[in-house]
Amino acid sequence: MEARRQGHAEAEQRARQLSRLEAGGLARQLEGARNLLTWLAELGAEESDTLRARALLTRLLEKNPDYANLYLVAPDGHVRVSAVPMPGGFHLADQDYFRQAAVWKDFVVGAYQIDPLTPRGCLPLVPPGLHAAGAPRGFAAAHFELARHQRAPLQDAQPGGRTGGGAGG
Repeated sequence: MEARRQGHAEAEQRARQLSRLEAGGLARQLEGARNLLTWLAELGAEESDTLRARALLTRLLEKNPDYANLYLVAPDGHVRVSAVPMPGGFHLADQDYFRQAAVWKDFVVGAYQIDPLTPRGCLPLVPPGLHAAGAPRGFAAAHFELARHQRAPLQDAQPGGRTGGGAGG
């Protein structure tokens, strides 16, 4: 009986260790996403050629299978360009995660949803927008696909989808 309890305890300990490792891996991936999207927001604010921007987003999406889609977004929430072709007039302004990123000026991980363009389960990600004289100049956004990370909990997420990391950074 004692050996059985010990076996259960060891199995639970291994499961907790695996969960921490997976969560750490997801946290690193989200930090990488934050860096990529911050860079894309910078680039998107300067890039007016939609075809070049779409080509770049498409190449990045092909090389990064963790994403269901990548977007460049105007300050008003209008999606300027998407890696996955989309209908005209697509907006993020009505999405809580987008409004939170604009107000908090911090990286936001939105609630689980199905990407409207790719029917894949994902987490919306939006870093703080680029600001000039206090007004946002543009945003980048991504839908991070969860299928590859289903067993990893989002331990760092705070209520409302905001992650730790401080304002603006």
